[in-house]
Amino acid sequence: MLSNKAKPMKRIAFIVNSTISNKDKKVNELKNCFTEPIFTYKFFFSEARRHIETLTKQAIAENFQYIIVVGGDGTVNEGLNGILESVRLSKQNTIQDFDLTKLANIKFGILPSGSGNDFARTIGATKKLDELKTKILNDSFKLCDIGFAQFLNTEKEEDSRFYMNITDVGMGGEIAQRIVDKNNAFNADLFYLKAIFNTLISYKNTKAKFTSDQETWEGNIMSYVFANGRFFGSGLGVAPEASIQDGKLNIIRLGDINVWDYIYHMKDLKQSKLIKHKEVFYSTANKLKIEPLDNKDLMIDMDGEFVGYAPLKIECIAGVINILQ
Repeated sequence: MLSNKAKPMKRIAFIVNSTISNKDKKVNELKNCFTEPIFTYKFFFSEARRHIETLTKQAIAENFQYIIVVGGDGTVNEGLNGILESVRLSKQNTIQDFDLTKLANIKFGILPSGSGNDFARTIGATKKLDELKTKILNDSFKLCDIGFAQFLNTEKEEDSRFYMNITDVGMGGEIAQRIVDKNNAFNADLFYLKAIFNTLISYKNTKAKFTSDQETWEGNIMSYVFANGRFFGSGLGVAPEASIQDGKLNIIRLGDINVWDYIYHMKDLKQSKLIKHKEVFYSTANKLKIEPLDNKDLMIDMDGEFVGYAPLKIECIAGVINILQ
């Protein structure tokens, strides 16, 4: 039995994506697991897209210091942005809008319950509730980097968001745009596969200009990936060397390659290996910008969600989120 001697109370907010499968069963399992008197907890259930951000901000206002999101990568992204909204000072779409010093007492955890759970793979987040409980009791948290992105939203207005895992532009953005209504589909998995297939057969590479604190480049791209975590697309290891604690983003340029090249190297992605191809390049950066050069929309995928269009600026914000590991 776990001892609670000399340990402070653990105030936990479970932020639950209401669209997850077996939601009621999972909630009951959490209730049956967190029975020790050291725990005070409350469940918050989402009712619409982006509602998790509001619920997370509400939970912090109610003095819950442990924010545990129950869902997939989109849920993690909304939880992160809810945390940052709780320390927002202004709305100028800059990093100076946020008082990052106030994040020190907030602990962020993930109970992976989505279809992809890609960021959970990077940090080794567990589905075993006893392990989750032990990590909370032991305050097993590490400081994690995040990305701060400035871009045009779906209405093509200036906007900004934070992300934990991966943001990419090009083909991934178009796939994300196709599945924006996936929760309304009869079979979400088939809907997603159809979106990938339709994008692969119709996508045309885009000319873009990339600028970072390390390099400047322009040319045709299939995708440009800006990775904090290592996986996207439900377990594809696109950034094998990425770290969430090095203060840098890993950059992967899929240049002027074709669909068959992409399909051929899918095995490397599944095995989280570096791709050896003359049009695939790896680098790192702290700050970057990408913009289209051919008057075509360059769509943005952020943690599996379509959020808008380039021009896109990203900065890696080092060591600001306490993540349960």
